[in-house]
Amino acid sequence: MRVSDLFKAAPSSSRTRIGASSALMLGRQGPGNHAADLCVHIVRRPLLEQLEQLGPFALFALFALFAGKDVGMTSGTSTGTDREDQEPGLGTWSFERLHAMAVNEHGRHLEAVRIVAQGRAYDGDRPAEARLRWAKLSLLANRRAHGDGLEERTRAATQDFTLRMWIIDHLGPDDDDPDRSPDALASDTLGTLRLTPSQAGALGDRWRELPIEQIRELRRHKNLTAHLADLVGRTGPGPTRDLLLAWDGVRHRLP
Repeated sequence: MRVSDLFKAAPSSSRTRIGASSALMLGRQGPGNHAADLCVHIVRRPLLEQLEQLGPFALFALFALFAGKDVGMTSGTSTGTDREDQEPGLGTWSFERLHAMAVNEHGRHLEAVRIVAQGRAYDGDRPAEARLRWAKLSLLANRRAHGDGLEERTRAATQDFTLRMWIIDHLGPDDDDPDRSPDALASDTLGTLRLTPSQAGALGDRWRELPIEQIRELRRHKNLTAHLADLVGRTGPGPTRDLLLAWDGVRHRLP
């Protein structure tokens, strides 16, 4: 049975609750399964940690990859059985082909490109230059995949910040490259936050009493600042570093 068939057979309420670990288990249905090969090859712990938080959109992309099923080449919807029968999964595509897709298209189906590219960036057997190229492709796909809703923009920003922090830590900072600049990452991160650290901390101390939307807002702030402990050490003394430290100190008080 294909992974996609297993997914379709699950109740709709279950589909949205499957964690990344469950996706991996579904991918291990028998020897030689394409899904299992891709799971082992491209999924790394940092990616799993993101997927556990990101829910159905990320899993939708995983199933598209692991089941060898392409999704929405032009409009974000399935392209039909003919395309499924003729095209292998995105995990087999070359860099050039995936890059062309990311450059020329827009929509949630690019989440699949993001995952493939990020997995290859994490592959320590590749040269640093190649890993950086794949990381930048993942960033590009992520920036063109999200919609205009607040939750989608927050998810995309969280993924962007997390991968840029990884690039800085593992491939080295470069102030002339926005994707590798700690200062640029600090500025972009702080620019997404609607609350001040003191406001977030005060609300966080009584978050169980808050309306659900305020709890979600605090959770968004917690996700958007998840990388700050690493980023603080990369920034020099000054107001920006002080603000990063304040946020890093507040995060543990948020839901």
